[in-house]
Formats: sequence, structure tokens, C-alpha cells
Amino acid sequence: MTLRMTTHVDHSSERRDADARQYSMYYAIGMALFLPYVLATRLLPRSVQRRALGAGSSDGSILQQTRAEVHNVLAFVFMA
Repeated sequence: MTLRMTTHVDHSSERRDADARQYSMYYAIGMALFLPYVLATRLLPRSVQRRALGAGSSDGSILQQTRAEVHNVLAFVFMA
């Protein structure tokens, strides 16, 4: 019976590892997709930037903006 419980814990651990790998993969893809978008919006006038990225999101570095955009999208992906 102890062996069976250990096996169950191992499956749970494997599941978490698989979810972590999946999240990392989606995060890398999101960074590759959103980085050019954020770079392009930085070239636009500030009034257009606010509409494209939302109010107050043009503060900070380009990588901070890209991470914020990716986290916003991934939150919805993993809620489904």
C-alpha cells in the first residue's frame, strides 16, 4: 500500500513538471511574439502607444512591457 501512495505522488510530481515545461514553452513563444509588437509600438507616438498597450504601460523597459503582455495572455491560457 505504501508503494501505491508513492506512485501516486510521483505522478503528481510528473504532472507539475509537465505543466512547468508547458508554461515555459508558452512563455518563450509569447516573448518571441510580443517583443516585436512592443518594439513596434515604441516607434509610435505616445498617444497611440497608450491605446495600443493600455494606459500607463509605456513606463519601464521594453522587456518589462513584453513580460507584462506575456503574463497577461498566459493567465488566460492557463485559466481555461
